[in-house]
Amino acid sequence: MKLVLLRHGQTDWNFEDRYQGRSDIPLNAVGQRQALEAAARWTNVEFDAALVSPLQRAYDTASAVVGHRSIERHVMDDLMETAGGDWEGLTFPQIREQWPEIFRDWRASNRDAGPVNGETPRQAGHRVVTAVTEWISMQSSVRSLLVVGHGSALRAAAAQLAGFSDETYPELSRLDNCHAHVLTQNGADFGRWELVEQNV
Repeated sequence: MKLVLLRHGQTDWNFEDRYQGRSDIPLNAVGQRQALEAAARWTNVEFDAALVSPLQRAYDTASAVVGHRSIERHVMDDLMETAGGDWEGLTFPQIREQWPEIFRDWRASNRDAGPVNGETPRQAGHRVVTAVTEWISMQSSVRSLLVVGHGSALRAAAAQLAGFSDETYPELSRLDNCHAHVLTQNGADFGRWELVEQNV
C-alpha cells in the first residue's frame, strides 16, 4: 500500500512566515498554481480515496489534485494543523522574541516543543496517525491513499509511522508547500511503514 502525505499550497501567511495553525487562511495565487502542479505530478497515481483536512487551503489543494477523477474525498477534522495556541497569527520573529527558548526547541525539531497553549508535534502527529490508520482499518482494500493536510502535523505523522526516534526526527525533511512524504506498507506486515520518499 502507498500512503501520500501531501501538504497544501502556499498562503499569504506562509509567505509572511506567520504561524497559521487552525486559522483558515486560503491559498494565494502561488498556492493555487502549486496545487495544479501537484495535480500534474500525481496524475498517474490511482488513488483509492483522499482524506482531507477541512481547512480551506488543504481542501482546495485536494480539489485540484483530485480534479475530475472519481476519487472519494473524506473530510476529517483530525487532519487539521497543529493547534497554534498563542502563536496563531504571529510572525516567527514575533514568536522568537516572546518565547525564545520554546521557539528555539521547536525549530530544532523537538517533538515535545510546540506553540504555547497549543499542541506539540508529537500530539498532532499522533492525532493524524490515529485518524488515518483507523480509517484504513475499516476499509476492505486500499492500495493507494492520498492525505492532504498541513506541514507540521504531516511531518510528525510520517515520523511516527516510519518509526523515527526523537534523535532521528530532525533528519526528516520539513514539507514544502504542495510537497509530500510517501510511505509504503507491506501487506504481510500490517502496521509497519517505510518512508520511501521525502518532500517530493
